[in-house]
Amino acid sequence: MPARVRHFAIHADDVGRARRFYEAVFDWRFEPWGPPDFYQVRNAGLMGALQQRHDPLTGTGMRGFEITIGVDDLEASIAKVRAHGGRAVVLMKPSLPRRWFDLAILPRHDGVAADAHTLLSEGALNRIQPALDAVPAQGLILVGGPSAHFDWDSATVCKQINTLVERTPGMHWTLTTSRRTPTDFAAQLPVSPALDIVPHTATPPDWLPAQFARCSTAWVTPDSASMVYEALTAGAEVGVFDLPVNPKSRIGRAVSELADAQRITRFVSWCAHGTLHPNTYPLAEADRCAAWILEWLENK
Repeated sequence: MPARVRHFAIHADDVGRARRFYEAVFDWRFEPWGPPDFYQVRNAGLMGALQQRHDPLTGTGMRGFEITIGVDDLEASIAKVRAHGGRAVVLMKPSLPRRWFDLAILPRHDGVAADAHTLLSEGALNRIQPALDAVPAQGLILVGGPSAHFDWDSATVCKQINTLVERTPGMHWTLTTSRRTPTDFAAQLPVSPALDIVPHTATPPDWLPAQFARCSTAWVTPDSASMVYEALTAGAEVGVFDLPVNPKSRIGRAVSELADAQRITRFVSWCAHGTLHPNTYPLAEADRCAAWILEWLENK
């Protein structure tokens, strides 16, 4: 049976201010317990604590805590946050008006203009870290499936994968699928000792970051744009298989721009030249966006 989260802790420089904020916004109730400036939270869905920060805030570690809170009325909750001095930052293009948020971090391919309160990121933010010990002979193949952005063809993708495996002797490939991958896709893949196939149903939460940490090369179907950006963040050299694109697709345009900038290599180009464009400058968008938020907060 999986272990369950049973406690959380909020570390604050000003415990009284933090207590007033969470009481007003989320209707949490705090009970003094133990040492001064230590409170237990008893009505937040699981046991929690609010306590004085013990270590000085240096800007290099955790500033508070990370948790997801479900609310019945998002609009009302945002209003409460703002009314009680909190800050609201939205990631990805919001369904609510952007003026309701202090800051917005949006993928560039969403087509929204940057301004003083809007930062454009290269793709969606992700948790991938740069690979420090990637093995040159290890490669990763990430397969998506039908989407509105590309005309999916399993036979075409499998043929390209077969060509890739045959033309890269000495490489060992690990392939995984996604929830969108057609159920008959795996049966069409080539059988080769150089190719391991791991269905997405057999991958635990940390499987993909671990693969990125050890693979120097990644090939991705173009519909899986988020995987393309994750591979670029890991520092891998990235190839993208060829599929017909929907000319109106913003995802298709984003992939095309990456290819034009030589951040990724299209399959047809790799077949012609036999090499991938080097990933000289891996993406670090999460770090860049965090630094932007902190700079904004420091200037308030």
